[in-house]
Amino acid sequence: MIELPIRDPCDLCEGMAGREEHWAVIDEGEYTLTVMNPWQFEVGHCCVITRRHVATLLDLSVQECGEVMTAAKRVAEALVRAYRPLGILTFQNNGVYSGQETPHFHFHVVPRNRAATGASARRSWRRSTAPVANAEPHMIRAGMRSAGSGCVYQQGSWLTPRR
Repeated sequence: MIELPIRDPCDLCEGMAGREEHWAVIDEGEYTLTVMNPWQFEVGHCCVITRRHVATLLDLSVQECGEVMTAAKRVAEALVRAYRPLGILTFQNNGVYSGQETPHFHFHVVPRNRAATGASARRSWRRSTAPVANAEPHMIRAGMRSAGSGCVYQQGSWLTPRR
């Protein structure tokens, strides 16, 4: 049996209810919200969370699974436009023994750059107390808006299709 963290009230449910002051919503879907993680491991760190309170991947519906991955891809594309990272780290923890701290499903999407590579990138995560800069959510949202421009990502660069 997967051992879940205990957090009452749930900080993700509190954020969705507007009772968490550090939230910046980036995108919304029927089953998910994409937010700037208020505890930035890296600049631009986002999370896709389910609207329904479920603890782990094992608890998601088929529809929630699909929308989580669609939202993760969408925010990853926006992060590439906004930050031009060298890589995108995605991860999700299930249970306290995997590092889960909040008993509400969330999928991390993190832009990674040279300063975060090598041995230091493989060390355990440490929460930053640095607040999210006001401009960051706007940069990512702008990247999402430009996704509708018909540009495609191909081997390290965005290409505009020929007309």
